[in-house]
Amino acid sequence: MLKTNPFRRRITFEGIKNDIVYCGPQLVHLYINTNCNLRCEYCWFHSHLSDLKIEGRILAYEKFKEILEDCKKLKVEHIVLSSIGEPSLHPDIEKMINDIKNAGMLLRITTNLTFSKKSLLKAFAKVDQLAINFSAVDDESYRAMYKPLDKSNFSRVIKNIYFIAKVRARFKKPSIEMRFIITNNNFKNIPRALELYRDLNVDYVYFTFMDDTKYNKKIELTGKNKLVLKEILAIQAKKKFTFRTNIFDIYESLANYRNCAFKLRRCLIIWERISVEINGKASLCCHNENLTVGDIYKDNLRNLWFAKKTQKIRSLGKYSFNLRNKIWKSCKYCFAAEQNHFYEKMLDLSIKK
Repeated sequence: MLKTNPFRRRITFEGIKNDIVYCGPQLVHLYINTNCNLRCEYCWFHSHLSDLKIEGRILAYEKFKEILEDCKKLKVEHIVLSSIGEPSLHPDIEKMINDIKNAGMLLRITTNLTFSKKSLLKAFAKVDQLAINFSAVDDESYRAMYKPLDKSNFSRVIKNIYFIAKVRARFKKPSIEMRFIITNNNFKNIPRALELYRDLNVDYVYFTFMDDTKYNKKIELTGKNKLVLKEILAIQAKKKFTFRTNIFDIYESLANYRNCAFKLRRCLIIWERISVEINGKASLCCHNENLTVGDIYKDNLRNLWFAKKTQKIRSLGKYSFNLRNKIWKSCKYCFAAEQNHFYEKMLDLSIKK
C-alpha cells in the first residue's frame, strides 16, 4: 500500500463518520486494456481453463488525458493502472506513466512483468509501486500455471525484478509487491515462494485465495488441502521475513474460508476510491460490479464521485454490509482489506468515545 497524506486520510474518515463526502477520491483505479500475453489458470477472463473470448480493447489515450485532468482537479493522490489483462501491452503505457508522474501523483501498476523491451522496463522503474502477479517458483510451475502465449518465462520475470530492485536501491522506488494467488495446484509451493521473494529482496508479499468461477472450480482448494495449507502457514507465520506480508491474516482466515477471508464488517474503503473500466463504467470498487455509479463517457469524474447515487452506495457499505447479500458476496477476498480495517478501527474508536 502506498503512503497516504495523513491529513487527507483524516478528512476522508471525518466524512465516513458524518456521512458526508468532504473531498475527492484519494485513489483512482484505471483499467486501460483487455489483452494479455498469459493464460493464468486462476484468471477470471483469460484462464486457459475458460472458453471465454475477450475482445481486445484499450482506453484511448485522449480519454485517459481527460480523466487525468479530472483527477488533478479532485486532488487525487494515487493512480493505479491495471487491466483485464496486462497493462504493459497498452501502446501508450509509457506516455501514461510520464503524464501521471509529471502531474505529481503516486503511481501503482499491477503487472506480470514479462516484457523484454528496455524502454518499457525503464518506464516501469519510474513508478512508485509495482504489484507483480507471480505465483510460481520455477519455470515448470510457471509454464503450467500461466501458459504464456509468447516467449515469456520464469527467468525473464526474475531478471526484470532484479533490475527494478537495483533501481529501488538507488532511488528508493519503486517498491516491489509480490502477489501469490493460492490454488489447489500451488499452495504447497508457498515455503519455496517465500524463500524466492526473500532472495529477490521484495518489499511486500500479498497472499490471497483464488476467486472461484465456473471455469476454475477444479483448481480451488479442497477441504483436505485447506487443512494442509493451514499447517504450512502455521510454520511460515512464525518466521521472520525481510519483507512485510499478510501471511498471518491468511492463516487466521482459513477457519472462516467460506465466509470472509479478511473478517470485514463494513465496506468503508469506497469512501476513498473509484475505479474506471475501459467501457466507461465507473464503480466504487475494482472488484465488485454491484457498486457501479455511472459512465465516464456520459459524465465527468467529479459529478460521479459526489452524486447522490454514489453516496447511497457508500451508506450501504457502512450500515448494511453483509456477505450473505449478493451485493457484497465478492468482497470475501477484498484486495483492500488492510486499508478497510484502518477505517473500521477508527470508526469503532469514535463510536466508543
